[in-house]
Amino acid sequence: MREGSISLIRMLGSYFQVGNNSPNLIVYMKRRDSSSYVQIQHRVIGLEVQENADQFASTFTITFANEYGQMAPDNWYGKFSSIQEWFYNSEVTNTNQLYPQTEFKVSIGYGEEALPYIHGFVSDVKVNAESGTISVTCTTSYKKVLHKSVIPTPGSDEIVAPTGNVYDVVKFFFQKAGVVLHGNRVNIPGTNQSWIVEGATGKRFQKWDEIVRDIIDTTFHYIKHEPDGSCTFMKMPDYAINEPAKFSFREGENLISLDMQLTDQDISNSIVVKCGDYANGFLNSFLLKNVSQGDLREEMIEVPWATTFFARRAVAAAYHLKAIQKFRTLTVAVVGDPRIQLFDVISVYNRDSGQQWNYFVKGINTMISADDGFYQTLDLTVNYGYEPAPYGVPPHAHQLKNLHYPQVSKNVILSKKLARKDDIFYESFNSR
Repeated sequence: MREGSISLIRMLGSYFQVGNNSPNLIVYMKRRDSSSYVQIQHRVIGLEVQENADQFASTFTITFANEYGQMAPDNWYGKFSSIQEWFYNSEVTNTNQLYPQTEFKVSIGYGEEALPYIHGFVSDVKVNAESGTISVTCTTSYKKVLHKSVIPTPGSDEIVAPTGNVYDVVKFFFQKAGVVLHGNRVNIPGTNQSWIVEGATGKRFQKWDEIVRDIIDTTFHYIKHEPDGSCTFMKMPDYAINEPAKFSFREGENLISLDMQLTDQDISNSIVVKCGDYANGFLNSFLLKNVSQGDLREEMIEVPWATTFFARRAVAAAYHLKAIQKFRTLTVAVVGDPRIQLFDVISVYNRDSGQQWNYFVKGINTMISADDGFYQTLDLTVNYGYEPAPYGVPPHAHQLKNLHYPQVSKNVILSKKLARKDDIFYESFNSR
């Protein structure tokens, strides 16, 4: 949750965020010729922000009024000779600025109260001559990780990160991409041992994202974007159903609409994690019993840096957690609140079921305009069915002994060791 002042919180709760009561949009643009920020006044008419925990790069679109083409990138200096003196001495400073890679930052507020909200670089500019507007779509700083190519070590076709903690390895690649990353070192779940990544490699013609995404996805972490353009390496919370809520929504107060979905699409209950000649298979009993009703749904992934059993176990747990989060989801439209962030816990009352559940935020679509006001669509989910617990011997390990993974290797044999982490069972494989 973004921290706001008492005055801002009172303003948020005093009226619906529509019409003249919608918040101000404070937009700063970094000039391409001087690298200094200037505020764009009187021309900002709308903002749309799309954030998703599974997509590390968030996007936002700012809509500007473009009367007389004053904001257009290709505006001609002598177009209106009769009003040239007034025209070019007022807002002509914005001309030739709206190009890809121009830097923007946006704050949302009321009067003197402003909350820094998002920062990014222009990816797309659309000029609509009929409506007299310009739509500028920006991508947060992860854009550099997405699009910049890997620069190999001189004399080689690849670059290898020094062996180290997960956070240090990810930070190494972020720095190579030109993005500032904050965070803390990571321990192997359930232990005090540093989570070591070895052999993380990037090759020529790859993008930096191709290297770091698998590491982040498989280590219970995500990338949080800060309003100053930096990123934070954040742990994905292990929320229980009774986690205290930071926001509450009820119909007739601040809840506009609600849709709930239960699905078994694209959900695997068995994951085989392979690294070189070694692989381990993991079965999640909650997904097997409650989602697929006993049908085995298997998937194999190759993770080059998961060189130990504990690393492969944690990778499988992360994939099972993401699968559980797909099972039960909720989409709600609510009166806007700029303090809401990804993974915040919120409480929602469903009048159809008469129940009030706690969910956490996996996606946020923010809309602000003069016509429609300020509202947000939130994608919510729960971790119901996932409870991290110490490993032990599974009470019915004999049920797993006939499982076979022929796609791993022709020379794979089943290890004698079987264990359990709550609902996650595993079989250990070694090559001959």
